[in-house]
Amino acid sequence: MVLTITRLGLPILEQSFPVGATLVVALDPCGRPRPLWSPAFVNGRFTFPRRATTTRRLRRLRPYDRLGRILAQRYANAPSKRAGVHASCPKSDRLLGFAATASHQRGTMSDKTYDTILYEVDGTLATVTMNRPDSLNGITPTLMRELYECLNHVAGDPDVRAVLFTGAGRAFCPGVDLKASTSGENQEPNRREYFHITTLLHEMPKVTIAAVNGACAGAGFGWACACDLRYASERAMFNSAFLGVGISGDMAGPWLLPRIVGATKARELFFSSQKFDATEAERIGLVLKTFPEDSFRDEVQAIAERLSKSAPLAIGEMKKNFINAENMPLKDYIELETERHSRTGGSEDSREAFRAFVEKREPRFVGR
Repeated sequence: MVLTITRLGLPILEQSFPVGATLVVALDPCGRPRPLWSPAFVNGRFTFPRRATTTRRLRRLRPYDRLGRILAQRYANAPSKRAGVHASCPKSDRLLGFAATASHQRGTMSDKTYDTILYEVDGTLATVTMNRPDSLNGITPTLMRELYECLNHVAGDPDVRAVLFTGAGRAFCPGVDLKASTSGENQEPNRREYFHITTLLHEMPKVTIAAVNGACAGAGFGWACACDLRYASERAMFNSAFLGVGISGDMAGPWLLPRIVGATKARELFFSSQKFDATEAERIGLVLKTFPEDSFRDEVQAIAERLSKSAPLAIGEMKKNFINAENMPLKDYIELETERHSRTGGSEDSREAFRAFVEKREPRFVGR
C-alpha cells in the first residue's frame, strides 16, 4: 500500500518528509502502517532503499505474502511522481487505522523456539513468558526483538482472543539487564520499532493480561501498565525506577499510568522512584487483585481461560472501542460505537450466544 505521509500518523516521519510524499507500508496486526524495511536514521532524517530493493522485499513479505505481491506490483508500476494508492476499508476501521487484514498461518510462530521468551497457544489463549530467570528477566536487545516479533504475530492471529503476559521464575521484569548492558560484550542493536511493544500490548484486538509474579520495574513496569488487566502475586514489588538511574524513562509509563491511578499519583510514583508492594498496588488500582504466591498462577490462568472463551468478533470490537475512546470526541465515538454494536449484534456469534443462553449450554463461537 502506498500512503501519503500525512496519513501515516507517525510524527517523526511526517517531520522527515515533505507533505504529499508517499511511503510504501503494510499494516501491522494493530492496524498501524509500518515501513516494510528498517530505514536508516541519519542526521534527523530517514533514508530508504531504491525502488528495486523495496519491490524485492515486498515480494518476500510474510505473513503478508499475498498482500506483499499485490503491493510489489503496484509499487513497481507506480508513477515516479509519488501518486498515492489508497486501500478502501470500512469507516470504523479507518478511524482506528485498519485498512487491510493480514492473513496469518496459525502455528508458524508457536512452533518457533526463542532464546529469551516462551510462547504457547492453548486453544484461544496465548501465553507469552519472558524467560531469563537467572537474570530476573532483565531486558536485553535480544529479548526486545523476540518479544516484538512474537507479539506482532499473536496480535494478528484470528484464533487468539486473550494473551497472558508474565515472567519466568521469581520476577516479572525489572527493566534493563544492567549487568549485560555494561559488560562490554557485543549485543544486537535495539531498533526503534521495538519500543512499540507497549503499543502492541495496549492496542492489539485481544484482551491482554499481565500476571505480575515478582519484581516489576522500569520498562517492565510500563509493559504491565500497557496490558488491559493486571493481577499480582503477593510477593510482587513495583517501581518506576527510571529516575534512580538518571534517565527520563521509556515504554510510555507517563501516558499509561495516569489513566490507571490518576495524574497526581502517577507523577508521585515516577518522581519518587520508591518501591511499593502488591497490597499498595491493589489499593491504588494498579492491579485488580492480589493472590497468594502458591495459587497465583492457577488463579490468573483461570481468569485468562475464561476471557479467551468470549465471542471473538465482539471482544475484538470492544477492545477497539476502548482504544478509540481514548482520543475521540464523545459524539464521534458514539457514532462509531453504534456502528460496531449493530454489526456484532447481527453476527452469527450473537445469535449463537442467545441460543446457548436459552438452551443453558456453552456457546460455540465461529468468529463471524
